[in-house]
Amino acid sequence: MGSHIGNVSISLSERTESVQDSIRSEQHSMTKKTGRHPENWKANQKKERRQSGKEYMDRNGRILASRKIEGPCKETSNFKCPKQISGPH
Repeated sequence: MGSHIGNVSISLSERTESVQDSIRSEQHSMTKKTGRHPENWKANQKKERRQSGKEYMDRNGRILASRKIEGPCKETSNFKCPKQISGPH
């Protein structure tokens, strides 16, 4: 029991196989890939901590302290900051 299309004969089993293959390919394409999460990558986490001024570990494993704001320049400073910047008048 086959159908004839021109000179090509297709059997019932061949048709069911092709239908099953198309169903498998549709199911395969419907799966969801695992997305990227660059915010969780170690290098990006270190970079974020370094750029935000927080404590972080460098590539050699040394822990680098967070950035700190120092006090104003002293009178003996080479930059003469206190003399160049005047306070409110």
